[in-house]
Amino acid sequence: MHRVVRKLVALSLVVAFVGALSSVAIADPAGFEYQGGQPYVMPGHFGAANTGWDGKVAHYEDNTAITIMYVTDREAVAALLPPGFTPTDPCVVSVAFVMCRGVDYMAGGGYNLVNVNVSARFEGKRDKAEGNFALVLWENDFFPIMLGREVLGAPKLYAEIPDAWMRDGKRGFTASENGTLLLEGEIWDLREATPEEMQAMAEQNKGKIWMGWKYIPSCDLRGADVSNATALPAKSDIKNVWMGQGKVTFHEVAWEKAPLSSRVVNVLNKLPVVQYQGALMTRGSQDLLIHLQHPME
Repeated sequence: MHRVVRKLVALSLVVAFVGALSSVAIADPAGFEYQGGQPYVMPGHFGAANTGWDGKVAHYEDNTAITIMYVTDREAVAALLPPGFTPTDPCVVSVAFVMCRGVDYMAGGGYNLVNVNVSARFEGKRDKAEGNFALVLWENDFFPIMLGREVLGAPKLYAEIPDAWMRDGKRGFTASENGTLLLEGEIWDLREATPEEMQAMAEQNKGKIWMGWKYIPSCDLRGADVSNATALPAKSDIKNVWMGQGKVTFHEVAWEKAPLSSRVVNVLNKLPVVQYQGALMTRGSQDLLIHLQHPME
């Protein structure tokens, strides 16, 4: 009998304690809050992406680039340029393969890319600029693709891009999707540029910038959350320049073979090569000045 009474008393105390707890307001745990001025990228709720770099400048310690240039049809390029942009006369396509090494935000790692630019001018309500407009970049690592698309608004896609090959006095590069060849380029007859030629190239590029169009689609893919022209300044320290001849080929591919890049490379395949303008191989360092990149209006 006493044992039963003790159990009933204990049970009543537990019920009373639980009832008391239910009457006390328990605060929800603190949630994540974004702090202003920090370099966040998705998923941002794990904290700012600032380990190993400051998020203001992306430093590339050692870039080796092969660039092939040719004049193309202005009207064909004009059809590809967004509002505010017009092709220069003549309009030059620059196809650059770059082996990027010693990249600070990649913990000193690297990647390869192929960049297709066209010479263009921008004239908006507020801004005017001249330089190269980025039609497309293929890269072989997700990290720079993600940063370039989300932060810079650069039109980056993934591709398989091996290091440059060398044989028979030539150097070349390729880009592929799932083993399907998208493009290939090669250069030959290289000679080291004279100091006068290097100075002339520096003068020719003075005041010109890299430009693009940042487009972030809406959630339903029927509009845009962000859609604007962008200025993408950079600072380069070119230590070596070689000049020569080159050619590049964009291959027409079926959607089934390259579902990501076919719509891009098939258009580039149709841009006529009016006249090749030579080729360059360069080596040096570069800083992408992220803190100075801005929308143009």
